[in-house]
Amino acid sequence: MFCSKCGQPIQQQAHCTVCGTPTGLGARIGNPPALVSRISRHLQTTGILWIAYAGYTMLHWLLAVTVMRTMLGSGHPWFMGGPDLSHMPFFGSWIIPFVTAILVLRAILSLAVGIALITRQPWGRTFAIVVSILTLIKLFTGTALAIYTLWVLLGPNARQDYDHIAGNAMAYR
Repeated sequence: MFCSKCGQPIQQQAHCTVCGTPTGLGARIGNPPALVSRISRHLQTTGILWIAYAGYTMLHWLLAVTVMRTMLGSGHPWFMGGPDLSHMPFFGSWIIPFVTAILVLRAILSLAVGIALITRQPWGRTFAIVVSILTLIKLFTGTALAIYTLWVLLGPNARQDYDHIAGNAMAYR
């Protein structure tokens, strides 16, 4: 028999050991339903949210670059342009590449975390925790996502649960 969500082979168990989806077998054979860990219930959602956050970051980059180019007097034809601030030391030619590098790096890290969690990489939990701590300073969306990720990945027995899920995922590849 195979899991209806992830397609992994399952034995006579109430939940898939890889993704945590209920199999319905526990009720039929009289076993009490097994407790599913918080990680197995929330790991897929957390990975998808990190990938969405990477796209959201790239949209912020487009907006920031457009606004900064307009402020620096090199606006797009559909904007009226703004005051020429390029002579000021803070608004020199280095600010747009600097903001671009920061936001693209954040998007790449977010995408890598999402992919690592969805594919259940053995190093994904540690990487997600580190990136979550770095993302805490990004107010509102970044902070909310980081807190949610830390809640999922730092619970009791979280390391063993994640290692079990990642080990089972690697065994079937």
